[in-house]
This record gives sequence, C-alpha cells and structure tokens, in this order.
Amino acid sequence: MQFLNPIWLWSALGIIIPIAIHLWNQQPGKVLEVGSIRFMHPSPSKRSSRLQLTEIWLLILRCFIILLLALFLAQPTWNSKTSQNNQGWVLVPRASMKMAYQAHQQIIDSLLQQGMELHALESGFPELNLKSDSSLANSSETVPNLWALATQLEKQVPANYQLHLFTPELLQYYRGVKPALHRPMFWKTYAMPSQIDTAINRSKQTIRIAVFADNYAADADYLLAACKAIQTVGGDAILVTKCNNPTQIPEGQDWLFWLSDKPLAKNNAKHVWSYQLGNAQLVQTQIYARTGSPQEKIPLYKTIPMQLKGEMIWEDGFGQAVLQKWGNGQYLMNTRFHPDWNGLVWSPSFPSMMMDFLLGSKPFDPSHVAMDPVQIIPEQPIQNKGQINSTVSTGQQTLNHWIWGVLVVLLIIERVIVFYQTKNKNHG
Repeated sequence: MQFLNPIWLWSALGIIIPIAIHLWNQQPGKVLEVGSIRFMHPSPSKRSSRLQLTEIWLLILRCFIILLLALFLAQPTWNSKTSQNNQGWVLVPRASMKMAYQAHQQIIDSLLQQGMELHALESGFPELNLKSDSSLANSSETVPNLWALATQLEKQVPANYQLHLFTPELLQYYRGVKPALHRPMFWKTYAMPSQIDTAINRSKQTIRIAVFADNYAADADYLLAACKAIQTVGGDAILVTKCNNPTQIPEGQDWLFWLSDKPLAKNNAKHVWSYQLGNAQLVQTQIYARTGSPQEKIPLYKTIPMQLKGEMIWEDGFGQAVLQKWGNGQYLMNTRFHPDWNGLVWSPSFPSMMMDFLLGSKPFDPSHVAMDPVQIIPEQPIQNKGQINSTVSTGQQTLNHWIWGVLVVLLIIERVIVFYQTKNKNHG
C-alpha cells in the first residue's frame, strides 16, 4: 500500500484534541457538608463515576474517526499483483541474441523466470529458445529496421502484455524517422563490435605526405606526431614534407594536407585533405568515428558550417558532416587538428583513425557508429517511462471509497450515541 498525499498523515495528530477535552472534563466530585449522618439511609443505587463506559467508547470512536479522516486525505492505494501464464515478451534480434544475453543476463533471466516468453525481434516475432537458437544465430542475416518493428509490435501484441526490448547500439539497425510509441516498452541497448577491415598480411608501403601549414603550425605538429606513431606501429615508411609556401609542395604526393585558410592551390596529389573556410561557431557535441568497440565519442567544440556535397565520413551528434569525401579524392573537414576545436588530437585513437586513410583502409562507415540510447529509444507515454518493472503484473486500486463508507457509518454511530446520552441525562 502506498499514499498519494502522505503529508496528510500528519493530520492524524488531531486525536490529541478529543483526548485533551475528555481529560479536561474529568471534574472531582463535590463535597457536601452535613451536620449528622444519623438519619441518612444507605442508597440502594450503585455509585457512579464521572468516567462512564459509554464515554470511553465515545472517545475511542471519535479518535478513530479522526484517524480515518487523515487516511482519507492521504489517498491510500493498493497495488494488487495478478498472475498470468503469458504476461509479456522479451524481444531480441536473432543475429545478436548471444551478445544481448551476455550484456543483460540478470535482467533477461529474471523476466523469463517470471513466465515471459522470448521472441525474435523480426517480422512475425517468432518464439525463440535461448539455448538452441543462440548457437544457430547468424550475424550475416539481413539487418532489421528495429524502429519499424517496434511500431508493428505495439499493434500486434495485446495491450496488457509487458514488452522488454534488447537492441544493439549500431546506427544500421535504426532507419528512417524515430517513431513515437503509444504504449510502454522497456528498452535496453548493448554494444556490438564494429566491422573493421583487417589486413594482417598487408605489404609494407611508402607513403609520401606533404603538409602546408601556413598559420596552422600547431595543427601540423599534431598531424606529424600521428604519422610518426603510425610508422612506429605499422612499420610503413611515411615521408612527410612540411611546407610554408605552396610552391614548395613536391609533385606526385600521395597525400596533401592543406592546413590553411587560403583557397586550395592546384596540385597533383592523389588525395587532398583541406579545411572548410568561413566563420567558426561554438558547439557542444561529439565526433563519431570508427575506433573499435565500443565507439569513442570525441568532444567537438568549434565547427564551420559546411554543406554536404559528397560522402559523409565523420559526423557529429546532430547528424551533420564533420568530414566528407568528394569523388576526386578530396576530403573536407569543418573543424581543425587542434585541441581548441575538438578532442581529436588528444584521443589515443587519433593515429589509428588517420592510418585508415593514409594506408588505404576502408574509411569510417556511418552505419556502424554506436548511437546514444537517447537517440535510439522512441518517445513513449510519460507515465510509463522508467526502469524495468520486475513484478508480474500490478494494478493500482484506490481505497478512498471504502474509507469514506466506514467514515460515514462511524459518524452516524457517534451522533446516535451522543443523542441518547444527552436524552438520558435530561431525564435523569
């Protein structure tokens, strides 16, 4: 039992009032002076006390009425548990159910022990067996759109069923517009390893890089430090030429990093990385980049507005491009290689991120980025948000109508007792 307005329970202290009035009215008997008791005869009637039995019960009755009134104002409710054979579903994608179970084993076990059924989060929502189906899960299956399935789920499953969804964090599982649900769904997410291309037997390379620093000497130093780290780890020969004049840029470079606010000069480099020009604006978000599993969220402080005209490579938390690639091998970034602009150069993943570009690995795939649960979980009714409810099924019932009935009956009894007590005194 719980109270909707528990502060009104303090009004129960009002029972002090009838008790104080009762004690105040206990007056001592009067003393009558007589000359002699010689001619007085014993009275056949019993001696009466000021404290009569009917008054004690009347006091108890009035105190009980005050307590009931305080209880009525506090609005007590009773949570009644009901047991059902099929009270809800636990839903996971078939391909990653083993990872879902490893991430949320205690919660899933608890829900299944309560009698809930395990179903696949796919078209038709077939029932699963945790032991047999997890060993047969195939990660190469078609990636479902979990937002679309959640919309189907709320229409197909009976309204009195609890729905517990366990879904991956990767962006590829959520396509289109995030829906707004009209029934509660308890939603949990878990991390999945990103798909990173590996090349264990890759032959060593010689990479020629030219860096035009201009007024961004510090940016160039951070980039050169990353190149040294790549060379140390990978064993590739990276030949870096730092230039302060566009005429000093050597011919036939594999990469040209144009770290300048000047328009890009003509060159014959295979790949060109340049800065977006314009006025900077302050932001508070992250750079989402491929760094393994789970994905690292690199803080982003300043950007320059940039229109997407090519392939988005890096993006921020608002879905805006931070780095894009054009078809002719040009990369355009709307931030800088500097800690005043972002946390990229301080990130331990910075060298590995740059190695993917310099050594020809497949660039970042936005579909494999790890999303924040706030971005994943659809909007739901406010009263149903919160943590998973581990009870079987609860129904909240108010007790005020019962209290009000008892209160009316006791008030009638109290008035009847007072009426007859007053009538007897008047005739006595």
